[in-house]
Amino acid sequence: MFASLLLSTALTGCGDAPEPAVPRPSVSFAPVEVDTSPQPVLLSYKPRTDDDPVIAALRVEDRVRPGREFEVSVVLDVAPGYEVRKLGAAPPASPTELTLDLPEGFELVGEWESPQTERSMGLDDHPVHTGEAEFTVDVRVADDVLLVDHELFCKVGYQACTAEQCLRPVEHKLRLRVGVR
Repeated sequence: MFASLLLSTALTGCGDAPEPAVPRPSVSFAPVEVDTSPQPVLLSYKPRTDDDPVIAALRVEDRVRPGREFEVSVVLDVAPGYEVRKLGAAPPASPTELTLDLPEGFELVGEWESPQTERSMGLDDHPVHTGEAEFTVDVRVADDVLLVDHELFCKVGYQACTAEQCLRPVEHKLRLRVGVR
């Protein structure tokens, strides 16, 4: 409505003439380059079965370069009502174990980082993982590594338990082909 009132005033010549617009200083911003494209992810996984209530997945972003580090993650998706022990749990427990077998020119940087634990549903109240638990570790690629596909292997071991019983410990070997470019 305000715009139509201004237009009718200008057309009829009634009222005061509008003041000329005050020039504003021009402001220009340098463009910022942000990579918003989704990062391709390489994935290898073991599905949940009737005998094993845990999905295990090995995941790496598909941006591996010589002389750089990249993150490797293992995700355990534990079915409701089950739990798995933490990494390095003391005997007699069967701890969660993650062992990377890296090709020549790749090396671990540090130790596996674990998500926060919860208290077990069992009587002894030990630390466990439930639901989705993601473990990560960094890997460095040598400057002189061959620019080809390389295979990573990760041995994943765990024992799924309920508040009443534990299933047999299991071990899986996940394999992933990573291209160095």
